[in-house]
Amino acid sequence: MYRPHIQEAIDRFMISAYQYASFRIPDVYYKVFDYIGAVRENEYLRLKVSRLESQIVEYKTLSAEIEEIKNVSHYTSSYECDYITSEFLPLSPDITESTILVFAGANQGLKERQVVVSKDNFVAILYSVQDKTSRAKLMYSYGVKIPVILSKSNIKCITFGNGSRILLKYLPKDVGNIEGEIVLTSGDAKIFPPGIRIGTVRKDSSGAFYVEAFFNINQSSRFVSVIKVNNTTD
Repeated sequence: MYRPHIQEAIDRFMISAYQYASFRIPDVYYKVFDYIGAVRENEYLRLKVSRLESQIVEYKTLSAEIEEIKNVSHYTSSYECDYITSEFLPLSPDITESTILVFAGANQGLKERQVVVSKDNFVAILYSVQDKTSRAKLMYSYGVKIPVILSKSNIKCITFGNGSRILLKYLPKDVGNIEGEIVLTSGDAKIFPPGIRIGTVRKDSSGAFYVEAFFNINQSSRFVSVIKVNNTTD
């Protein structure tokens, strides 16, 4: 039996469902589309930030390298020297010596006994050179000797590393009070130029003089420069 009120209710339901679908489905579609777009944009921005961070690191590295070059250029330009700037890595010290690894070697023209500097300060002497890397002993390593001159008194002597300190050897007997004087390379060994800063003269409780180095491996930049005097003989 035909029941018009039931059919009318069904028709109203169908119309309402159609109207709901017509209204909601596009809304959901656009929200999904917006979400996908936002995800893609976020990924793009993440990649862009990552690239910018990498560029910042590169710029900082380049800036540090340029600064290191500026620091050594004033005496290498007035003296017959060549130099190369490189990153370095501190190596674990043993009882008698501390060393650094320099990321440059024979392929860049490095040789044993060349001097390593950082920001005008003496750092180390190369003792082992491979094709792409080199090792250098820090100044206080046992047996490292450097001809030096004191800035005020002009006394010439030798620094000697004993494994923990930089001692001053061959001082005059009547040396007097030299504490506080700046210690510079004298250039007498003809391995490296004169005037490279090593440290300040200090006196211990026994009255013995030693050198407090300017270079601090824990506060240094990532770069050092290796210097070669052009008239150095092997």
